[in-house]
Formats: sequence, structure tokens, C-alpha cells
Amino acid sequence: MKILSIDLAKACYEKVKNVPEGQKQDYRRKVDGLGSMIIKNGLYATLLFLRSKSDDSNKDAGELLCEHIRDIVKQFQGIEIKLEDAEMFADFCSHEYIQTQKFVLEAVKWLKRYARILIPKEAR
Repeated sequence: MKILSIDLAKACYEKVKNVPEGQKQDYRRKVDGLGSMIIKNGLYATLLFLRSKSDDSNKDAGELLCEHIRDIVKQFQGIEIKLEDAEMFADFCSHEYIQTQKFVLEAVKWLKRYARILIPKEAR
């Protein structure tokens, strides 16, 4: 029997391990506040915010984090989050949305743990 939490932890580890060098500090900062942002604003609004703050010409840490969350949700829940399609979230019943948000919060905990382990804090 496979344990979902172990597979989720492994997937999150791989995502954080492969963050490009120039984005590591920004990624760590963004993932630190992500859980509370999702609780306060909801999953969809948070993902849109991360994406809206990205530079179109260059994928930044926010866009990368958003991509990581979308990949993990697709891998484990089979749901493809399309931020271009607001109707997609409207089609979710509230139970599905809450379950997906709950799953993402669990994934964010792992992303945050690994970011703190693998990305040293910037010296001030």
C-alpha cells in the first residue's frame, strides 16, 4: 500500500531541488507565506496573484511556484488547473474546491519544509 504523504513529499523535494539558482531566495520567500495566503484569499485568487506578479519575458519564482502547485495537483488529483479559465473553478462544487485547496495546503507544507532545508537563508 502506497502512502500518499510520502509520494507527495518526494514530489515536493524534486520541485524544490530543481529551482534555478537565481530564483532560490525569492522562491523561499514566496513559499514561506503561501499557506496563509491560500487560507486568507483562497486557492484560485492566490495562484492568480502569483501569476500576475510574474514578468512575462522571464519566469520568476512566483510563476515557478504556481507551476509547481499546478503540476502536483495534476499528478496527485488528476485536476488540471487552468488559470486562464475562470469557468473551471466555477464548475467545481464547493466540496471539490475545498478538497483541492486542502490538498494544496498539504503540498505547500512540504514545499516550505524543503525550501527551508535546501535553500539557505540569505545573509543580511
